[in-house]
Formats: sequence, C-alpha cells, structure tokens
Amino acid sequence: VLWAGPLMMCVSMLFLSFFCTFLRTEGTSEKDIFNFGKIWIFILCIMWASASFSGTIAVGTSLAAMTLASLVASAIMLSASFSKDQVKYNKEAILERVRAKYGDNLDYVRGLFIVTMSPFLILYLLLSMINQLVRRVGVNPCSRPSSNPQDPDQTAGIFTVRTRKHLAKIKRWDRANVFTIAVYWGIGYMVLQVLC
Repeated sequence: VLWAGPLMMCVSMLFLSFFCTFLRTEGTSEKDIFNFGKIWIFILCIMWASASFSGTIAVGTSLAAMTLASLVASAIMLSASFSKDQVKYNKEAILERVRAKYGDNLDYVRGLFIVTMSPFLILYLLLSMINQLVRRVGVNPCSRPSSNPQDPDQTAGIFTVRTRKHLAKIKRWDRANVFTIAVYWGIGYMVLQVLC
C-alpha cells in the first residue's frame, strides 16, 4: 500500500512535535499530557482501522513497530534531556501521583505485568543469581566484593541487592488478587485470539 509509508512518517513527526512541546522549560500540565495520550490512541485506532480495511497485514505490523519506536525515541529524548538527579526526582513524583490517583487499580497493571513479562522476570532473576555467583566466587578480580562485612552485597544471599529490593516490592503486593487478575488477562487474551 503506497499511502502507508508517508502516513507513518507524518504521524511519527506529529508524535515527536507533541513530545517536544512537553519538554518546554515552563512545563506542561498533566491535563495536556492526558489529552495528548487520548489523541495518540485515537490516531492509532484510526490507522489500525484503515490498515484493516486495506487488508494488508504489513501495515499493522509497521504500525506496531512505529508505536514502539516512538516510545523508545521518547525515552531516549528524556534520558538525554534531564540529569540523573532530575530523572530520579521526576520518577518519584510521577510514581507518587500515580499511586495517589490509581492506587486501587494498580493490581490490573501488575496482573498484566505478570502475564506479559514472566519469561523476562525469570531471566532477570537468573542473571541476578549468576551475577551474585560471579561476585562470590571471585573469578573476575573486578567483581570481587569489598572486604567490608557491612557491605549489602556480602549479605545479599543468592540475588543482588537491587534484585532483593525488587522482590521486596513484589512481596508487598496483594499477590492473590494480582494472580487472579493475571488469569483474567490470560483468559481475555485467549478469547480475543479465538474470536478475532
């Protein structure tokens, strides 16, 4: 389909132009960001519908690739635009606002995380175990733990300190509710796969 390439390029430029307006020094209100999100979702739905009507599978695949590329580009722009301290402060502020607004509904996102990211989570845990094993064995002189017995890496067990912090956060979840919602997400996915 000849119109797909220029349309994707125009929408990518539209995305980046909106994204660049959010990086203004005077800041952007949260309402503007949510309006942009709604517009972006609407544009994606229109493009998906037009790709479906044209009957080509490649347009749908390129649409998904363009969306992922736009999100990666925005993450790169954010990391290049702000210092480490600003990113940490902004991340904490955003997470606090999300917890305050959507605290009751975060289990749905956690359930989706469990369903979609379980293989990567298992891989992350395995890599953390290997990392800690290499530190403990002392094969690489650069990875040897410090001689300080108070060092958190000395008492971290089989996982690294950062992984133990992540696991502690996961242990604070209402896991029964999260896993139940994850099962519902899986059922919904299977139903949509069969019906569509």
